[in-house]
Amino acid sequence: MNKIKIRIANENDAKALAEISAITFFETYAKRNNQNSIKEHIRKYFGENTIIKELKGRSFIWILASLNNNPVGYSKLKINAKPIGINANSIEIVRVYVLKSMIGRGIGKLLMGKCLAIAKNKKFKIVWLGVWKKKHRAISFYKKFGFCTYGFHKF
Repeated sequence: MNKIKIRIANENDAKALAEISAITFFETYAKRNNQNSIKEHIRKYFGENTIIKELKGRSFIWILASLNNNPVGYSKLKINAKPIGINANSIEIVRVYVLKSMIGRGIGKLLMGKCLAIAKNKKFKIVWLGVWKKKHRAISFYKKFGFCTYGFHKF
């Protein structure tokens, strides 16, 4: 039986993270948005050099999910990102993405579990995330982990 592996990523994973980030973002948003805008967003935020900088720094933690050494999903945490109106030790779950072909296999649950374990281990008081209001499946997923609506902002 093939087992999904979840681990904290390092600089050697930058290329794989760039690729899986681009694929999953495109799969998620391409149908509802301008193709050129999507491609520009991917170029700007999911480039290998951008990810290397984040992996080298202290502000982000990337988590990689793989099956048979092939990336199938990832998550990204931002340390001390504070939601509006909150001034406590907090961590943001910036992204939880899984390849469309792999959704429903528990990978998102494993990634979220790792995110929450890291938050607990590092003693963050608040764990929060933002989600597009049209991503009903994602909202339902987050509610299963106890997340609730705190506020709204423009994306």
